[in-house]
Amino acid sequence: MNNRGSSNDNALSSEELIRRKLQYAKTKAKLVEFSTPSKEYPEFKYDSDDLCFNAMHALSSYADAKQQDAMTDEVARRKLKEAASFYDAASTEEDHTQFSDGFWLLAMASYFLLENFGSAAVASEHVKNSHYYGEMGARFYFLVQYLLKGTSPNEELKLPNLISYIKGDEIPLDLVREEATTLLNLDNPESHLFGKVCYVAIGIAINFAASRWLPEFSSLDKAQWSSYLKSESACRLLWQAQKSIGQAGAFRGKNLFVQLPTGSGKTRSIQLLIRSRVLASACKQVVVMAPLRALCSEIARDLERSLSDIVEIRQAADTLELDAWLEVQGVKPRVLVFTPEKFAYVERHGSSLIASTDLFILDEAHLIDSPTRGAAYELTIAEIKQKSSGSQLVMLSAVVQNPEEIAAWAMGNSELCVSNDNIPKTEKSLGIIDNKFNLNFWDLGMLGKSEYFVPLKPRVQVLDSIGREQKNRHFPALESEDKSAVPSRELALYMTERVISTGPVAMYLPQARYINPFFSRLHELSRHGCRLPRLMASCNNEEGQKISKLVDMHYGCTQRVNIFHDGILAGILPHYGTLQGCLRQVVEDEIESGNFKCVACTSTLAEGVNLPIKYLIITGVQNGVSTVKTRDFQNLLGRVARSGKYSEGSVLISDPSILDSYRTHDYGRLLDDRQSEACVSTIAKLFNDLPVERAGTTLAVIPGNDVVNMMLEGLAHRDASLLLIERLMKIGLSISEARRCVASRLISFAAIETYVAGMLEQKSDDVNAVSLSVSTFAYAGADDTTKELLLKLFQAICETLEDQAQSLPISTYSKTQMGVAKTELLKQWLQSSDGRAFLGAEDDRHRIPLICKAYRLCMGDGDEWLDDVALSDLTNMWMLGRTINDMCNGLKSNHTFRPRKGPNVHKVESAISDDISYGLANFISCIADLLEPVLRESVPANLQESLLLLHEKVKFGINTPLGCVICQEIFADRMAAKDLVEILGFPEKQTSDFLRMLMIRHRNEVKNYLSNLPAYFTKRYDAWMSSV
Repeated sequence: MNNRGSSNDNALSSEELIRRKLQYAKTKAKLVEFSTPSKEYPEFKYDSDDLCFNAMHALSSYADAKQQDAMTDEVARRKLKEAASFYDAASTEEDHTQFSDGFWLLAMASYFLLENFGSAAVASEHVKNSHYYGEMGARFYFLVQYLLKGTSPNEELKLPNLISYIKGDEIPLDLVREEATTLLNLDNPESHLFGKVCYVAIGIAINFAASRWLPEFSSLDKAQWSSYLKSESACRLLWQAQKSIGQAGAFRGKNLFVQLPTGSGKTRSIQLLIRSRVLASACKQVVVMAPLRALCSEIARDLERSLSDIVEIRQAADTLELDAWLEVQGVKPRVLVFTPEKFAYVERHGSSLIASTDLFILDEAHLIDSPTRGAAYELTIAEIKQKSSGSQLVMLSAVVQNPEEIAAWAMGNSELCVSNDNIPKTEKSLGIIDNKFNLNFWDLGMLGKSEYFVPLKPRVQVLDSIGREQKNRHFPALESEDKSAVPSRELALYMTERVISTGPVAMYLPQARYINPFFSRLHELSRHGCRLPRLMASCNNEEGQKISKLVDMHYGCTQRVNIFHDGILAGILPHYGTLQGCLRQVVEDEIESGNFKCVACTSTLAEGVNLPIKYLIITGVQNGVSTVKTRDFQNLLGRVARSGKYSEGSVLISDPSILDSYRTHDYGRLLDDRQSEACVSTIAKLFNDLPVERAGTTLAVIPGNDVVNMMLEGLAHRDASLLLIERLMKIGLSISEARRCVASRLISFAAIETYVAGMLEQKSDDVNAVSLSVSTFAYAGADDTTKELLLKLFQAICETLEDQAQSLPISTYSKTQMGVAKTELLKQWLQSSDGRAFLGAEDDRHRIPLICKAYRLCMGDGDEWLDDVALSDLTNMWMLGRTINDMCNGLKSNHTFRPRKGPNVHKVESAISDDISYGLANFISCIADLLEPVLRESVPANLQESLLLLHEKVKFGINTPLGCVICQEIFADRMAAKDLVEILGFPEKQTSDFLRMLMIRHRNEVKNYLSNLPAYFTKRYDAWMSSV
């Protein structure tokens, strides 16, 4: 099929002929996946079914070699991989329906012998008749089910010695191997083949048995693992990632930097790591850090399911306050799950988490090079190293180019890293649309010539006309007939309709601002009678109505329905960072549970949360003015066909611009994992040259050394940005443009000031500028000149903080985490007339305008349309439970905006997420921290408590204390929480125990209310009610 058939086919070697037939088999499988009518199938020169003999021979020969303990070469492994691909592909052909169980059993055997346990487990799920190949085939099926799916041993398995070994009983391996030889059977060809397969599989099981390796890797007696190994939830085999991490010493307390592909089993590795250290009595407290609240929640749920028998799991609230349970030590060891920001807050407010923690596990550690949170994450690691050198540190990361460099810094040894390129991966194909609407497929692992193609041939629908419309509309609209119809998205939607019956689809849109136009297009398609029957049949309509109702609650309606309504009922859910309330979590739950199979998403899909996606359709890669990072794109690809979910998946590119040479280069880089970027310290980027740009034009470039020197001079005026912003304004930028130009550098600078303040607060003799700068990743990777500048920077910050200590305690600067200049501005504001008015304000309604004015004064200008007055109005509407549409209309009614510069749904979503729920809420917490140091005895009674409550109200967007408790404890959805407060009464109460009592008293009313919302809400409620 390659190159549409070749005149040289007669000259094909036997191996090339096998490859050609395999391409035909894969093509047929894709034609089935794309619901292509048989009359549109291309002509196949060869019969791919001829591969049945070759595939069977590859499997049998491989098993023979393994049975005889012979080394299998790469050729044998390649042939077995091809056999597995053939069986996987052939099982889907309509002509093979009666043989599908046989193909899946053979695929399962091939995958297991290749030690690709995830794909073997998936293949086993497709088998309906386990006895297709007789008793021996069934015994192999039950063996795989027992080892990989956690089922109880079937009575037909008849391997008591192996089962005893897997359960950790003291049984000689000779007895297990002797038992395996009884499976070697010559009665008939099927029994002979599967007898060999079973024999080899038992050898693999011995080599990967958790009962064999966990005691060795943890340096514990097997008896200490006995209870776990005998449990139904036990990990029976260690997959390659877990084995690599165990061999590297993490299970017995060694520090480790782990970079492994997405979907390789890192989650189970965390569970085994914690269990190992707890069983060794080496761990009374574990801290797990992950950068996103959603990822923290997923980690906490996974740990609760797997470790609740030996540890207590606590997830920190998303608010900047000390959780009540922090100072309460239970009987069991504790696992505490934090975002880095919350961890830093707790540590700065005197909880001494670092000193009391025995094991730190940091997920998504590559984010130390994030422009917004990288410096703080890096310095948290540096602080852990300095304060608790005896604790264990394990960092988990996406694939980066410099793992040894990170390990040398964080672990003190470049060899303390795990990077296993030989872990079996789910097969993924890459389909690229060409100008003839053929999808050309490559193997993602071997990019080169196209392996095969599938003719897409879009069947264009002529849509219904409405009213006086005269111009015909079409779907897919590929000729720019409609401004709302973007070709890459039209093709993505068309592809989705074709493949949705086969598995879940994620349509990737590179920017959040494309989501609303995409759903507006779905609305127009619905109005004009577009038919998407497979998509509509793929979703649970009842759940769809409930999701749409939740969207109504948050966004309101325009023209009868909300913006997402028609898309949701067509089977497509939105997923992006600023999606309101619990909608994002609802979407993840609906996809996970199978109620929906399609999601239109941004890069949020790559941010750690696991969704069962079989197809990823890329509509573009331009993220604003730049292209996404290769590393981030690879992380996105890793979410497709995760191991254990699917045995094969596809990445489809619907972006026609890939045919342009420039875009081809972009995509080539993104698709090549060898071009993943190195992880570079965000602090080190302070010393990079600063390009000064406006509207895509570079006005000047300020050398990095000059930037740092201006910041150092600025420190003398207590504001590192002062001289730098003056220089940018002389070049021609406005003050707002200048602040945006240096925003990421100032975030890093403030993070350094916070870190230095926190360390100086210890008043230890060995804490000085040298020791603090040397502990950073920036210093570890710097040249001598940069090291000298970094040392000067830390020295200047130390001197500034020690000088400032005469005005405010050093601890104040570490608590606010805003940096010296902004903390000083806030102090001055508290002492100003506006500050005095704030102190005298009688309630939140009067405080909020003054706080918003101070926020803009201290934190700088936001978007042009959102001055302090508009911010105040928006905050009040947010807390009062107004919808997004109401907020947009309210702002437009009360404020005058420049043409096309006013608020819209996307802008308001972003303002709530960035400015209000995060920035302003945290700023209020900073005010609470400054009250006592600045005002001392003159702090108004109960003001600090009122501010901490206001922090929660602004964070969650709700105006009752009880509503805040619901958002913290059960689900962070302000609209559902507001309705529940009305049901429960007592809105001013603010304790978890009181909430539980009310929930029990009003159980029927609450459950009835939640039954009208998506299933996620009832699940969260039930989980909370059943928790201790």
